Parts: sequence; C-alpha cells; structure tokens
Amino acid sequence: MRLFIMRHGEAEPYNTSDEARNLTIYGRSQAQQAGIWLKQEYDQIDMALVSPFVRAKQTLESIQQFVDVGRVEINTDITPCGNPSLVHDYVDVLLNEHSDVKSLLLVAHMPIVSFLLDEFCKSNQAALFGTASIFSVDYDVSISRGMPGSIFFPD
Repeated sequence: MRLFIMRHGEAEPYNTSDEARNLTIYGRSQAQQAGIWLKQEYDQIDMALVSPFVRAKQTLESIQQFVDVGRVEINTDITPCGNPSLVHDYVDVLLNEHSDVKSLLLVAHMPIVSFLLDEFCKSNQAALFGTASIFSVDYDVSISRGMPGSIFFPD
C-alpha cells in the first residue's frame, strides 16, 4: 500500500494559539500543487488522517480540490508533539482492520512528519519537510515496514 506523509502548507506566524493558525495564500497554493501531484501519483486517496490544527485541515481541503479522498479522520496523535511510535501502531491496526485502504495520507506538522518517515521506514534520516512537501512510502503492513518512494516539493 502507499503511504503519503505530508507537512501542512505555509501558515501565518504564531500569534495567540498555534492550533488556530491559518494557511497563508501561498500555503493554499502549495497545498493545491500537492493535490495535483497526488492526483498524478495515485489518482485517489482512500483515507486521510489529519491533525486537528486548523492549518492541517485547510491543507487537506485544498488538496481535495484536485484529488478524491475517500474517508477523513481527525487524529490528535499527529500534532507537532505527537508520538510517532503510537501513530505507527495505530496505522497498522487501521490498515489491518480496513484491508481495502490502499492509499493513506497523513497531514501533519514538523517535527512529527520527519519522525514518522523514520518510524515507518525503520531509518534515522531525520528528513526536513518543507511546507506542503510529501514523502511517499511503499508500506507493507504485514512486516510493519516501508521503503521510501517519490518525493514532492512545491514551487
């Protein structure tokens, strides 16, 4: 199955609440570019797990203008301070219970997106995700491990 790990688009500067930060106009454009890329890569996304933070949800909304996303779940574990091991376990359970899911998009934040890539691929690369960038992983739930695939960086 194909796993897509994505950082949200560019957001406005921190003000009174990190959770409430909106995407900038440029951030929406980045997310739309990502949606076009996802459509070319996989045509349809079976399911998305998205952080409850406003900018992550807005990123997914912009993506959905270009690619169909079957089921969407808000996941409080993929916030900036989330636990990547816990998320990995959750994704494995989810995929075992829903064998029809062949593509899963995670829309989250730095630094957890970097930690998730390492967690799913059993590596220690600590990749830096630019805003709205996506790393794909060819993931085999039977061995709970993936291999890095293609990468998207917006203009």
